[in-house]
Amino acid sequence: MIGDFEVVEYTNPCFPDKVMYKVLINNREFHTDDYGRLIDWAIEVLADEPNQVERQAITDKAVESFFKDSNTSKD
Repeated sequence: MIGDFEVVEYTNPCFPDKVMYKVLINNREFHTDDYGRLIDWAIEVLADEPNQVERQAITDKAVESFFKDSNTSKD
């Protein structure tokens, strides 16, 4: 577990000799065979959460503007 997030250990059929790990945090999933790298990724995602909310708001506004402009008739 990383905080409230479950780390799943599994075997990838393409690489049966390696232990793989995955975790899902805020609708973002990460897979790796390096547990330390998984922890680093999780810390980065959790630390960047406030910025991610702001980036998502900007993206949503840009997409809305794009669709508004593309639905405007040019006739």
